[in-house]
Amino acid sequence: MAGVRAGISGQVNNNIVTDGLVFYIDPAYKISYPRSGTTTTDIINNLSGTFQNGTIFSTDGVGSFYYGGGDEYVSLSTDLLTHISNVETLTICQWAKPAASNDFMTLGHVDTHPYARQNYGTWNSGNIIYNIGTTGNTTGCAIYKAYTNWDNWSYWCCTYDKNQGSFADRLKGYIDGVDPGSWIEYGNSGYNTGTITNFDLGYVGQYGAYSNGYQGPVQIYNRVLSAAEIKQNYQAQKERFGL
Repeated sequence: MAGVRAGISGQVNNNIVTDGLVFYIDPAYKISYPRSGTTTTDIINNLSGTFQNGTIFSTDGVGSFYYGGGDEYVSLSTDLLTHISNVETLTICQWAKPAASNDFMTLGHVDTHPYARQNYGTWNSGNIIYNIGTTGNTTGCAIYKAYTNWDNWSYWCCTYDKNQGSFADRLKGYIDGVDPGSWIEYGNSGYNTGTITNFDLGYVGQYGAYSNGYQGPVQIYNRVLSAAEIKQNYQAQKERFGL
């Protein structure tokens, strides 16, 4: 299985896409989280994450981390940044279950450009957003739409391709393996510029925003997955989440 470190190929669901997979944390696998302690490990490149402020492994039975809506999150090793900083193509996916209506669920980073970010999750206004680039309407690249599947598991993916001709074509969003369409777009450049300084699970430092809910597998690819590949990932793991 290309990209998976030696000796643990059985720790990755054989049906998910592994080509280009540079980061994969999955709380269900003991190689990723051993059911105790405050450290989780990426099973692709052996990158670590550390629980902050009371993040816990959930007893929900599906294998997930729980953020209680306070200041819980997982800080990741900065070694991850060598795989995702200044890249031209990227795919980020996560299984997540917001705890209640309008609760924030996110992955995020800050970078050396002021207020730059790459995060996705649910806004407190009831939208789901995927964005990349610098902040605001002047240089950001973002798409968003109303989100209604609160208190249920869902698979969220976004893809980024800097090589596309317009910002509107650079970013695509998927929910439960399909692009639902009708995304609202804003921004005018959408370049992933600058050196990323940190990446967290469950926290976006720019906003001081913490997640409230459950987080399952997190997958990051250094290429754009096709719609068929994202559908494949969803199909491979949906039964685990009761779908």
